[in-house]
Amino acid sequence: MKLIENIGSNLLLFFSKVGSTIIFLINTFKQITKKNFPKKELIENILKIGYSSLPVIMVTSFFTGMVLAFQTGTYMESKIKGIARYMGAGIALTMVRELGPVLTSLLIAGRSGSAIAAEIGTMKITEQIDALTVMGINPLQYVVLPKVIAGMISFPLLVIFADLMGIIGGALIATIVVGQPIGIYFSGIRTLIDFSQVFHGLFKSIFFGLSVTFLSCYNGYNVMGGSREVGIATTKAVVSGNMSVFILDYIVTSIAI
Repeated sequence: MKLIENIGSNLLLFFSKVGSTIIFLINTFKQITKKNFPKKELIENILKIGYSSLPVIMVTSFFTGMVLAFQTGTYMESKIKGIARYMGAGIALTMVRELGPVLTSLLIAGRSGSAIAAEIGTMKITEQIDALTVMGINPLQYVVLPKVIAGMISFPLLVIFADLMGIIGGALIATIVVGQPIGIYFSGIRTLIDFSQVFHGLFKSIFFGLSVTFLSCYNGYNVMGGSREVGIATTKAVVSGNMSVFILDYIVTSIAI
């Protein structure tokens, strides 16, 4: 009986969390229709989430493209002769459809997601959120909504740079190490990659941006206690953000494939 009680209580807790998350999301997006949208905070968050993350995204994607080129041009060529001619197409397809959006989202979840949760969590325990409410400012509109919208704008822009750097990194290895003419590398890309492939990755990144930033805001906003709870909320934000990326990646890919 105790085992059944534990299972039941955990299920109730899970559905309670899901319900409160959905209500929080609905209440957040209701603020879009309200007056005095904080445009300044939106721009600041775009710069924090997007522009500040650009160097790490570009460097990581560049070396990811190089690794893919090594795998395709050296190891796979030794197993399957002639496969290196498809190197450019394979790298580009992998970057624009999967690695670009997913890798970018995971990096930002660790970098910006943790910072968002810590920032809002600190505001909560120092009663800054309550102070905004007392002044007649809705915290969801002023604090949460700009970060969520900034994530939905920043993620696709960062994915574009990630895709480009991955393809350039692959081209460098294809030319210098494998000895493939640069024209063959890019001709394969032109043959296989069209706007629909690029749009697929950008479309997914919008949902990734929404989930990562929203879950970070949610975990920070619901901090109860002191600084220890802020650290716990930060960890939850990163873990839940990363998990949401993989879950949404499967869902969106299975629907839009």
